[in-house]
Amino acid sequence: MRAALLFVTAVGFVTAGPLVSQQNVNVEQIETVVGERNGPIETVILNLLESVRQLMIDGTDTIPPLDPLVVGRIHLDDETLPLPGAFVTLNDMIVRGISSFRVDDLRLSMASLIPLRQRLDFDVVIPAIDVETSSYALFMRIFGGDIYGKGDMKLNITNTRVKGHVTVALRRENGLFVTITACRISFKLDSFEPVITGMFNDEASSEFVSRFLANLIPEMLTYFEESITNFLSATVLRIGNLILAELDLGSLLPSLAP
Repeated sequence: MRAALLFVTAVGFVTAGPLVSQQNVNVEQIETVVGERNGPIETVILNLLESVRQLMIDGTDTIPPLDPLVVGRIHLDDETLPLPGAFVTLNDMIVRGISSFRVDDLRLSMASLIPLRQRLDFDVVIPAIDVETSSYALFMRIFGGDIYGKGDMKLNITNTRVKGHVTVALRRENGLFVTITACRISFKLDSFEPVITGMFNDEASSEFVSRFLANLIPEMLTYFEESITNFLSATVLRIGNLILAELDLGSLLPSLAP
């Protein structure tokens, strides 16, 4: 989500010239200008992402460091989970490696002339994400059988790939604002490797569950890829526009404002 919104914001900054009315469109001139801007715009976006990478590591006075990301406690119960009496608790969760992302592809193009729309295609990879907890506890009853455990948990995720495109439009209303008009975002991963202890209070069962999940999760992501993509895309479109609706891009980066 954060990466897609940053892409959108950067595009808004650097394309913030006077808006073109439908009555005064000079197609050849617009195509030339957009062609000249593609390189600089992509450079600005990449530079912005490098700034975000450093922000994730160092934090600011108001934003704590996000790599490693430290979450004291996560608790889900049957008010969230669709199983009566079920719960999952994770304590002292630490996530490392998010800031190690690399950009394999980044391309800006014109989506339409009337109205003027810009499309950003991107392909971002996070080589390795490591997750660990000091302890976990879970219980759920499925098909008459109990699944339970209490111990610790570690997880390594390899080559998480976030790929897709975002189409945006600019508008002037006492400021410079951007709207996401369309997006398509998907993600994949190469491997999902959990190490879980305490499942069914048995070491052999814990090892079996770890291996089972290592095979099941990638297969499920592949099987439900279309549904996951639709959910991610709809979420970015909805929440992204809520965030961007009141965000004056010109005030954030005056040097690039019109």
